[in-house]
Amino acid sequence: MNLLAVLRESLVLVRKQPKVFIPKLVTTAFYSFYTIWAASLTLRVYALSRVGAVEELSPLLQETMLLFVFIIFLYFMDLVSYSMYPRIVSDYLKKKPVSLTAALASAMSVWKVILSLGALIFLFLLTVMAVAVFVQVMSLTLSTPLLIWLLAPFVILSILIFSVLVFFVIPIAVVEKKSLISSFVKSFSLGLKYKGDLLKVNLFFLAMALVTLAIGILSESTGLVAFVSLAAFVGVRLIQAVVYTYMSVVNPYFYMRVRKTH
Repeated sequence: MNLLAVLRESLVLVRKQPKVFIPKLVTTAFYSFYTIWAASLTLRVYALSRVGAVEELSPLLQETMLLFVFIIFLYFMDLVSYSMYPRIVSDYLKKKPVSLTAALASAMSVWKVILSLGALIFLFLLTVMAVAVFVQVMSLTLSTPLLIWLLAPFVILSILIFSVLVFFVIPIAVVEKKSLISSFVKSFSLGLKYKGDLLKVNLFFLAMALVTLAIGILSESTGLVAFVSLAAFVGVRLIQAVVYTYMSVVNPYFYMRVRKTH
């Protein structure tokens, strides 16, 4: 498998079909709204807590619950947008017109797989966080800083292994119309078979995600004037949309190359 060819050809697709940015631009806009909403709510709770206005916190607690429900909705909305790209890549490679409507319909047709994958990702992250908290507590209890140093490699390795195993779930479900169990079983099988290439791809994805995250943190912590801060906020979100669109294209493109070899 020529990984450089996959990465290069995915970039060509993104450049030739600019409409593929739309799903991620939409989800990025919703995430931006969530970020602003959450920041505003945090500031209001902090301000009321400082003056001791406890009775005024009740409506904000209800808003916090609404915010929690919204992020769950947004999480699955993001997975649906991600699931649109296998159809987009498949149509592009078949020289068919790329239709976002058709891609959305294909994504919604595998909603059981999307819900299952979303739940599995959530449980995996919850487990990793629980282990991380346990290790930190043990490190403090036993006064063993070495455990903290071992934590980061454990978390990164766990994420990489998990990503390799579920890497092909959505493309298999969308392109081959496989059932829920069959999609996971085949993804695990292909993941193990191409684990070397997939580790490289996921490391590349992780590096891109960390860079965009770092840019976002820097843009929000420089103490710039309001207009420049707003421009930086919007600019970073656009960069994230571009990066995540490219990552979403590489995933099914890689699968289509693997499928062709079989």
